[in-house]
Amino acid sequence: MPEIDGLDDWVGDKWHSAQWPDGAVVEGRRVAIIGNGASAMQIGPAIQHSVESLTVYQRSAQWVAPFEKFRRSVPSGLRYLLSEVPLYRAWYRARLGWIWSDRLYPSLYKDPAWSQPDLSLNKQNDAHRRYFTRYMVDELGDRAEELLPGCLPSYPPYGKRMLLDNGWFRMLRDPKVELVTSDITRLSGKRITTADGRTKEADVIVFATGFDVTRMLSSYEVIGRRGRSLQDTWDDDNPSAYLGTRGPRIP
Repeated sequence: MPEIDGLDDWVGDKWHSAQWPDGAVVEGRRVAIIGNGASAMQIGPAIQHSVESLTVYQRSAQWVAPFEKFRRSVPSGLRYLLSEVPLYRAWYRARLGWIWSDRLYPSLYKDPAWSQPDLSLNKQNDAHRRYFTRYMVDELGDRAEELLPGCLPSYPPYGKRMLLDNGWFRMLRDPKVELVTSDITRLSGKRITTADGRTKEADVIVFATGFDVTRMLSSYEVIGRRGRSLQDTWDDDNPSAYLGTRGPRIP
């Protein structure tokens, strides 16, 4: 959960995206999503048509890649190959690894002679930037001129983990959806105040503010022999285990 002044004073509903309550209701309510990363990108388009309004509070813009196969069924022939042909399955995995790693490598190194290092890393990286920008403009449609300044990242593509689109920019075109790029300064009652002096009301806040991925086993405690915890053994910084399965006094 983020540290926001007045968080404990919030009288509406609130929860983290990873702790969505059973029976939670967003239909017909004013919903605020804090964050615009992978979790928000899944939640926003899924609820936009059922809420009264949706406000997205964004800290920084994200690079987003098209995802044409989103929610498409996997063809029966491909299912059969993946299930019954081990060599095909191995090839399929190797191909995915190549597409998302080795194939991208030439676009990830810094060209010291490149003229726009703040926007892109080299000629190929700049081509990716132009492609993703065109996609963004096309998806934003007739609101591109208005929304693009808040959606277009100021850093090179792949500078952060890439996101896969599932209708995020089309969602932003919805008149009842608003993108706010000013920092939140305070929560009070059901009011959210931002650094630009604006205040908006909401009934629900969804905190799509990420996960603790650098601390191993941060969500529960593992105790080995003599009462020593695995977190202390690893010191939150050096996870290691013999053959990936066991550690000293942690059978």
